[in-house]
Amino acid sequence: MKKTLVVVLAALMAVSMLLACGFAIVSDDAAGEAPADGYTIGISLRWATNAFVHAVQIGAEECGAEWSEKLGVPIDFIVTNGDDNDAQRQVIDMEDLAAQNIDALLVFPGDSLAIVPMLEQFYDGGNGIPVGICDIGVETEEYTSWVCPDYYKCGYLAGEAMVEVQEPGAKIAVFNHAPTTMNCILRCQGFYDACKDGGLDPLDIAVINGVAAEDGKLALEDAITANPDLKGVFVGNYQYNTGFISAAEETGTDITIVCFDLDAVTLDLVKDGEVAASAVNDPYGIGWETMNQVMYALNGEDDKIEKHVEFEAKILNQDNWEEFEGDPQVYLTK
Repeated sequence: MKKTLVVVLAALMAVSMLLACGFAIVSDDAAGEAPADGYTIGISLRWATNAFVHAVQIGAEECGAEWSEKLGVPIDFIVTNGDDNDAQRQVIDMEDLAAQNIDALLVFPGDSLAIVPMLEQFYDGGNGIPVGICDIGVETEEYTSWVCPDYYKCGYLAGEAMVEVQEPGAKIAVFNHAPTTMNCILRCQGFYDACKDGGLDPLDIAVINGVAAEDGKLALEDAITANPDLKGVFVGNYQYNTGFISAAEETGTDITIVCFDLDAVTLDLVKDGEVAASAVNDPYGIGWETMNQVMYALNGEDDKIEKHVEFEAKILNQDNWEEFEGDPQVYLTK
């Protein structure tokens, strides 16, 4: 018994040393050969209770089910969800996935920098396992495929929606709720530039501290206090909308709200005219296509792999809200 325990402990120490020293994480199964026992895919998420992220996961898993049927082998998933406020939790989750000998990795990054060393270990310049990046960009090229919208263009689209409903020169508050993630930086910059190009007066991009509606309320109240003639507000997500509405009501200010992404409440707010517009992406499709790309790699179909797959955003407004009723982000949050 003691001898067995020593062997197990030695093996665990060896795995830890390999990870610590930066050695590649390589699957036992060669590309192009579907093993009889199938594949195990790791999915590393943050904010997994968010409708967008949940829809990414569903898209990936349902794509996996189709590949399982096509190849005639099981495809299983190990899903982790990092802490909402601590980027290092996702790094730890990825270390745990590495120890489980996964065949491929899908990542929804909560931070564009923190997870880079782990991505580089997994992918290892193409000598490791396939790595798919869902949505949020990362500060490395060490991945098989990155599937996402052009977030600058998406933000610009949202800015154009604000320009359509505002008078020239109107002051607009611009908030970034996740300043260390590439997609949120690009959303805000795109929105800011569209407002500038459209003759509005966007304020310098500010950060909202916290992820609750109340945090949005406090941020907008401060912006209104500093700028009593404020006419509009934008943030790169939807969870602050009710807080913005409360701030506008309590200060007696007429504020136009434009946001990003979608849930059932946001759809109702747009339908009722309390939110002017939202830039909406396709997280289900992003998850599906990211899984598709890593399966091409596992199945030896390298000619089908695309380093970057771009999705287009759509603007949701009071004229077209019915088109979004069947969106996964809506039915997942009803």
